Amino acid sequence: RRRPQIRPAQVHADRIVVHAISLPSNPFPAMPSKAHQKKILADAWLGDAVLTLYARQRILSARSQVDQSAAERFTSNQFLSRFGEPTAVEARLGRLYSAEGLESAFRFIAAEIEPTFEKLEARQSPGPKKLP
Repeated sequence: RRRPQIRPAQVHADRIVVHAISLPSNPFPAMPSKAHQKKILADAWLGDAVLTLYARQRILSARSQVDQSAAERFTSNQFLSRFGEPTAVEARLGRLYSAEGLESAFRFIAAEIEPTFEKLEARQSPGPKKLP
């Protein structure tokens, strides 16, 4: 285990400068309990379903056709990692759905997730692909 790094005080003619102690961060934080992990996974499972439903509805509404690849991009772990750890993002959506309902979860996705998806889609392919 590494010891804290303590820099010596510097003595000047009119003052003493003391440096802060630099403590190493814990590279191995405590793992959540099994019960907590199960709760996160259950919330994420619901959140994944909510996100998938939102993505499919918006894509069908905007494009009047099934676009499975766009739906997969919208719900992929690679895309969700822009907002944090993907399971944690899905768990947040699941908790929001459980506490406040589908419309509240959809409003959150529309405000926080969809704008980033639209920007990425616009960069990936030419032509208007913005969801209404």
